[in-house]
Amino acid sequence: MNNLQQEEENRETVNLEKMKISGQFMTAMFSPREYRGSLLKLPMKKVVSYFLCLILLLTVIQCAIPTVGAIAGMGGFRKIIMERVPDFELKDGTLFFDERFKLDDEESGIYVLIDTNEETFTKEDAVVNTTFVESILVSRTNVIVSNMVPGMGTMSQEYKLSDFGDLHLTNETLADMEPFYYVMMFFMYIVAYALMGMKYMFSALIYAAFMFFMTKMMMLDVTFGDVYKVAMYANTIGSIVEAVTYCIGNPMLMMAGSIFHVFVTLSIMNRVYVRTVIV
Repeated sequence: MNNLQQEEENRETVNLEKMKISGQFMTAMFSPREYRGSLLKLPMKKVVSYFLCLILLLTVIQCAIPTVGAIAGMGGFRKIIMERVPDFELKDGTLFFDERFKLDDEESGIYVLIDTNEETFTKEDAVVNTTFVESILVSRTNVIVSNMVPGMGTMSQEYKLSDFGDLHLTNETLADMEPFYYVMMFFMYIVAYALMGMKYMFSALIYAAFMFFMTKMMMLDVTFGDVYKVAMYANTIGSIVEAVTYCIGNPMLMMAGSIFHVFVTLSIMNRVYVRTVIV
């Protein structure tokens, strides 16, 4: 009897070792009742590999696809700079900009004005109020950056273009730096990947804390480590759906995606613990 039981355990261990990341994805999203018999028994290296792949997928969907798609759709950085950015030239500490540019985005609270007909701007010209919390003014010879800091009021900083010395910039010189922009994008995606991972782990922590409290109220014999592991997997489908809505960029879809994320994650965790125990 003991030999048969040992053989069964060995067979189960081998099957778990062979479980691929795709199998973890399918189980995590569609088979909550199999969490205890499979996902919770996986070795840590399998869990870590799954987590790293999932975060990569979320980063690609939510960050890479929208930005790369937008840049490619406009023909790349060079075409954007040469055809969409007005002609400009920075030479000997003086800026020439082909046209007056103004951006007053009330939703994000940003005010930007580029007017090289103005010799200089002062800190008093800053447009910072209850509508705009950040103001950027660019004249022929200087840049004024102002921010509304809670409890401190308006903080402004002046940058003189003459401080850049002999720097000479035009549309052409910026367009020639196109490879540098793609390198910067790569590093930005690495930062986004790290932030996405931290966000995912923190949200899983919140779900795990809530469900752990519920299981203790029901006097279930579970550890917080197991509950957190369940939360890491249960968080999968909601996070993917939410990332897709962010990729689309529609505010209503984004709100619906966030609500769906919370609902489906808690529902899966409920099926893992509550319904499994009742059954």
